[in-house]
Amino acid sequence: MAIAAEKDLTQQQKNDLLAQQGELAVNEQAIAGNIQAEKNRQAQQQLVAARKASEERAAKATREAAAQAKSKVVTRTETTAAATTTQEEAPAVSIPSIPSISAGSQTGMFIKPAAGILTSGFSDRTNPVTGQHESHKGQDIAAGGSVPIYAAAGGTVVFSGFGAPGSGYGGYGYVVEIDHGNGYQTLYGHMKAGSLQVVAGQSVSQGQGIGIMGSTGQSTGQHLHFEIHKNGVPVDPSPYI
Repeated sequence: MAIAAEKDLTQQQKNDLLAQQGELAVNEQAIAGNIQAEKNRQAQQQLVAARKASEERAAKATREAAAQAKSKVVTRTETTAAATTTQEEAPAVSIPSIPSISAGSQTGMFIKPAAGILTSGFSDRTNPVTGQHESHKGQDIAAGGSVPIYAAAGGTVVFSGFGAPGSGYGGYGYVVEIDHGNGYQTLYGHMKAGSLQVVAGQSVSQGQGIGIMGSTGQSTGQHLHFEIHKNGVPVDPSPYI
């Protein structure tokens, strides 16, 4: 009996051992699965972190590029403004008021806006500054000294200031444009910096002083560039003065 019991116990131990081995195998598989899942989780986290870091680097590069571009624009604007102030703007000086004049013996619709000689008329010509052949859309009246410029007719000032490029008055330097109604406008270019005596929106009368002859903008010497526009189109001033 003892021998049989010992044999049975030995068989039971074998069965227990097999059962334990099976449990160990299951546990090992579970552990292996958990390890793989953790590896996958960590890999996913690393991928997300790498993607986030890449996006942050790209965003930072974009911000830096935008800031650099903005800095260049500001610098360029400040440089341009400084150059304009240095080359074109007048010093803060007091310009005496220009007394008005009457039409006198002139019988045209407009009066001659300044004393001087006609140096260039309304015609096609070679631009003395650019060297290009183009239409000269008005008259050039030249004189030396401090020469007053007068409104050729009564009206409302449309523009008074420096004709910056792209403003519609580029090349005219310090310029005044007056609307006289009935489709007529006059333009007075290359005036002396700091001499303008009217502002946009102001009403002026015929013969009222508006500035002093100068040589600002695209100019080779002191003169007044005078234009008359009819319905927005430049016309020869001669028949009107």
